[in-house]
Amino acid sequence: MIKYSLIEKVTMKKTLLMLLAVLLFTACSQKKPTVSSKNLPIKECTQVDSASLDSEIINYQELVEKCLVIRKSSINYINELNQSKPIDGKDINNLRLFTKKHLDLREDFYAYINKYSCLMNEKQPSTLAPKERLKAGMIALSSALILYDNYLLGISLYEKDERLRRIINSKDEGYDLDSSSLFKISESYSSDENRKKLTDAIKYYKSEIKQIADINSDPYLAYLHKLIEQSPSYYNNKSMSSRFWFRLKVVRHKIKDDFKKLLNSSSNFFSMFFGNSVGLVETRKGKLYQNDKVLTHINSELKVGDILLEKTPFRLTDSLIPGHWGHVAVYIGSEKELKELEIWNHPIVEKYHAKIKENKLIVEALRDGVQLNSLNHFLNIDDFSALRYLKENKEEKRKRIILTFRQIGKEYDFNFDVETSDKIVCSELVYITSTTLNWDTSKTLGRYTISPDNVAIKSVGDKKKFSIVCLIHDGKIITEKKNKYMKKLLSVK
Repeated sequence: MIKYSLIEKVTMKKTLLMLLAVLLFTACSQKKPTVSSKNLPIKECTQVDSASLDSEIINYQELVEKCLVIRKSSINYINELNQSKPIDGKDINNLRLFTKKHLDLREDFYAYINKYSCLMNEKQPSTLAPKERLKAGMIALSSALILYDNYLLGISLYEKDERLRRIINSKDEGYDLDSSSLFKISESYSSDENRKKLTDAIKYYKSEIKQIADINSDPYLAYLHKLIEQSPSYYNNKSMSSRFWFRLKVVRHKIKDDFKKLLNSSSNFFSMFFGNSVGLVETRKGKLYQNDKVLTHINSELKVGDILLEKTPFRLTDSLIPGHWGHVAVYIGSEKELKELEIWNHPIVEKYHAKIKENKLIVEALRDGVQLNSLNHFLNIDDFSALRYLKENKEEKRKRIILTFRQIGKEYDFNFDVETSDKIVCSELVYITSTTLNWDTSKTLGRYTISPDNVAIKSVGDKKKFSIVCLIHDGKIITEKKNKYMKKLLSVK
C-alpha cells in the first residue's frame, strides 16, 4: 500500500512539472491574434424592431430571474454540504441537476449573445435607432456578464472541491451530461479571446450609454443598465498574468482528477476482470428458478417502487459480498402502475415503454450495466425479499422512480464507489435514488461503499424505514414473524 502511494505521488509530480514546462513554452513562443469589435468580420445580424426588442427584454428578464434563483440555490447548497460525510444520493442528484440547469442556462444566454453582439460592431448596418441598438447590445453584454458572474460567485466554489469537481466532470447519460462539463466552463471563463470580446463590449457600452440623457425614461434600458452596473464581473476583468495562473490551476486540477480517474479505471478494470471471471462460476440453478408458486406469490405482493433483495450462495461472487444479502434491485412497476403514478408519459419513461410492455419491470445493476429485466430472469436465486417504504408520498415516489429510470444504461461500478454517478453498483442504485434516506456506508481503500445488508438493515429495528412485504429463505416462503426472521439473517439482535 505504501509503495503504491509513493508511485502515485512521484508520477503526479512528474506529470505536473512536464505540464508546467509545456504551458510556459507555449505561452512564450505563441501569440494569439487579438480580437476586437473593429476587426471582426461583418456577419448579418438578426433584424429586430423597437417593439419586438422590448418584448424580448421581458422574456430575457424572466431568464435572468431564473438564473439568479439557481445561482443562489447552488451557492447555498455547497455552503451547507457536510464535508465530513460521503456525498449521498440526494447530493449526487442535486449536483447533476444543478450542472444540467447551469449548462441549459448557458445555452440560453449564449443565444442572446450570438443574436445581438454583432450590433456592437460599428460597421454592422442596422435599421434600429441608436438607443435601440444600444439596448440590443446591452442584452448581449449583460448575458456575458451573467455567465462570468455565475462562475465567479458560484461555479468556482465547485471547482475548488475535488469530490464535487470529480462528480460534475464525469459523464452521465441519465442526465444527458458529457464529461468535463466543469472544466470546459472554467476554460471559457479564463479564455483571453472571450475576455477581449468582453472588454470591447464594455468599451462600446460605456461610450454609448453616455449619449443617453435620461436612462430611467425607458424602463427596459434602465433594467439592462442596472443589470450591467451591478455585475461583479463588470469591475473584475482579471489581468493576463492572473488569468494565466488561474488556467494553470484549472489544468492542474484536471490532470490530478484524470490521474485519479486513470487509477480508478485500472482498479475498475481488474475488479471487472475478477468479477466477471468468478461470476461465471455457477454450481447450480437457484431454488426459486422457474418456480411458478413463488412467481405467483411475489407478483401478488409487489407494488411500484419496492426494493428487492436476493441471495445466490451457489455463485462465487456472492461469497465475496459481506453480510447475508448479495444483490439489490428496484421494481419500477407495470404500465398500469406507472399511469396511476402519472409518469407513464414522462420523457425518461417513454424510452422504455416497449420493454415495460414485455414485463421487464425490474431495474438492476449487473456486470454488463444497469438494465431492465423480468421477474423470471431475476428469480434464479435462493433467497428473496421485497421492502416497501413506510412513509413515502406520491410525489416522492414519482421522483424516485424517474430517478431510477435515469440510471438505466450506465456501466457497472467495479470500484463500488458511492460518490460517483457515471457508474453504478447494485446497492448504489438504491443509495442514489432513495434521496430521502440517510444511509450507512463503509470506507474501503479510500472509497465509501454500501452493501446490500446496509439496505436490508433499514427494515428492522425501532427506526426502520421499510416494511418487509415478502421474504423467502432457502426456497421457502416466510409468512410469519418476517421481521424477526430478517434480523436473524442479518445477524442483529
